[in-house]
Amino acid sequence: MFSIKREIDRLAKDDRIEVNEVKGWYIFLLLGITFIINLVTIYNSGLAYITFFIFMQAGLPRLFIVIEKYAKRKEAEKSGPLTRFLLAYLHHIFIRITNYVSILISLTVIVFASIVVTIVQVIFKSDIQKLVFGSIFSGVDIAAQIISYVGYGFYMVALIIVCVDTVHMLRNEKLFHI
Repeated sequence: MFSIKREIDRLAKDDRIEVNEVKGWYIFLLLGITFIINLVTIYNSGLAYITFFIFMQAGLPRLFIVIEKYAKRKEAEKSGPLTRFLLAYLHHIFIRITNYVSILISLTVIVFASIVVTIVQVIFKSDIQKLVFGSIFSGVDIAAQIISYVGYGFYMVALIIVCVDTVHMLRNEKLFHI
């Protein structure tokens, strides 16, 4: 039987995987749970939509780091034109500045969009409740509302964790230093 805890422990013991990457698995697990909960409650579908972009915010910088580690490892084994190109490309000052600025802009847009969607949902709460709980979830009003609030909680925790993790990654990873 597949166990997430056992898989993460196996990954943590691997020499090529760092603790930050294991922490990334927990972040993606939290984002997956958040996405599913908010998608199930149609009331929070806007938050589920923004959770997809939070996936991108958490995943793309990690993808750059994985590509860099792969290129460094292959370059140490045997130098090739692809690995030299990847290392030169990822460490070029213009690319570093572009990555850094785009990550900060996307993080700002995600936080702003989260605030706007939350405010819109609070302002139009009674209309949305009539639509969702009156026609779609008739009979499970209380359970759907509880799941909706749980979805809000998971979403806010995931947003805070991804923001802190992104800022930590920008400060500590050499790939993003300007």
